[in-house]
Amino acid sequence: NWDEIDLRREIEQSVGIPTMVDNNANTAALGELWFGAGAGLQNFVLLNLGTGVGAGLVLDGDLYRGEHDLAAEIGHVSIAMDGPRCACGNSGCLEMYVSMPRVLAAARAALETGEPSMIRDAMATGEGQFSLPTLLEAAEAGDALALRVLGDVARYLAAGIVNIINTLDPHVVFIGRELAAAGDTLLVPVREEVRRRVLPVLRPTVRIEVAQLGDAPVIGAGVLALREFFEAPV
Repeated sequence: NWDEIDLRREIEQSVGIPTMVDNNANTAALGELWFGAGAGLQNFVLLNLGTGVGAGLVLDGDLYRGEHDLAAEIGHVSIAMDGPRCACGNSGCLEMYVSMPRVLAAARAALETGEPSMIRDAMATGEGQFSLPTLLEAAEAGDALALRVLGDVARYLAAGIVNIINTLDPHVVFIGRELAAAGDTLLVPVREEVRRRVLPVLRPTVRIEVAQLGDAPVIGAGVLALREFFEAPV
């Protein structure tokens, strides 16, 4: 965000050397590049689906930040011109449809219609609570409500990923953070929808996978320091 960027620039100007500060999506991408699923790849995008939608972009074997350190703000790509207003000021941002709070809100709205669901049963018996793990467990068990909610998420997510692929032609799009726990329940319909909508020439090469490192942001933060060490002249 802008506060972080301003802080980094202020420190760099005061001490005269580059700082080792970055956002967690970028450090997660660095972690995957050095030690995880992105090792050996030159071009990939890491989408972090958690409380928001963050992204790290690796191009030609290195992290790409953009002219103003704001590259890969994929969560704020519009997928619905008349969609709900986002905190960024835009409307219909991807984050408004596939971030964890929005997914839970969609599930809650479905429950309020009175439709039978394992989620309601678990909450009523005290065996679970209204949370993402409860939703994912219900989906894995074949719960119709949970599967429908995740199906909607898959379609919205696929729309965002198609924009990424058609624009950047990455080798892989990795999915990380909390929603990655849905595994194939989410990824299979996402892959099908992406292949249906992406440029025909890219269909045979489309890869959408789960990120490998659970602590990728922390590992990537260490990479920032390691890279400075290895690039030092002495």
